[in-house]
Amino acid sequence: MFETHKKYLQSRGFSGVYEKYQLKCFGPVGDYKLRLYIPVFLHGRIVTYTTRDVTNRARIPYIHCPEENSAVPIKHTLYNIDSVQDTAIVCEGVTDVWRIGLGAVATFGVNLTVQQIKKLSKIKRIFILFDNDAKKQAEKLALTLCAFTETEILDLPSGDPADMPQGDIDMLRKQVFGKIYA
Repeated sequence: MFETHKKYLQSRGFSGVYEKYQLKCFGPVGDYKLRLYIPVFLHGRIVTYTTRDVTNRARIPYIHCPEENSAVPIKHTLYNIDSVQDTAIVCEGVTDVWRIGLGAVATFGVNLTVQQIKKLSKIKRIFILFDNDAKKQAEKLALTLCAFTETEILDLPSGDPADMPQGDIDMLRKQVFGKIYA
């Protein structure tokens, strides 16, 4: 792992995610320079990917794999869906999933596609935990899903789930999943 990537992950408090989520690093040249490669799995195989700038200077923090190069377009799936059993915490981004762990999925933003909603509707219990500034989108998603699955919106007093303290994450996981480990 490059030092720049390592520092980015450490500064965000993400220990162990590099291995756990099979991340890779792009070096200082090319279309994806100084980005993390973040594979998206479906049924155990990589179907697409996204990348995350590690310098926090890029105009576009995330760049997704072009649809024509994906086995499944990114907005037709959910990040970390393979870790879900009967309950999921639905978040916006991959860093939210890294913070919460198993059972958390990311929608790659607040605008969901029909394909993503179909995948979520098959999960028995859904807890929506969007960024604090996306309450209206969380309510819209809950209204859409409540006809198909048990759905609840989790309030985030401020900020982003990726920035939640570990103690809050432990409490959240215990309430939602009945256990803390992730």
